[in-house]
Amino acid sequence: MGVVKLSKPSLGHEASGVVRAIGPTVKELCVGDRVMLAGRSTFATSIVVSEVLCSKIPEEMTFVEAATMPVVYGTAMQAVMTVGRLEKGQVS
Repeated sequence: MGVVKLSKPSLGHEASGVVRAIGPTVKELCVGDRVMLAGRSTFATSIVVSEVLCSKIPEEMTFVEAATMPVVYGTAMQAVMTVGRLEKGQVS
């Protein structure tokens, strides 16, 4: 759709897994947290990504379910904000 600009093609844009290490500035995640994330080249056995691109997943959600959510959620948000022109303070 041309919304996501990539410098070069890569395989995978979303994933799920377990945090194995964190950097010194990470505030919301801990080693062992189950997360879903958006990123580049996520079709891999391990990746490094910013904390802001990760979200914790509930225990009852499978990794397969979680891995399908970031792009779908981002697409829905893009539609609501761009096409629907949702603005701060609007309520239904």
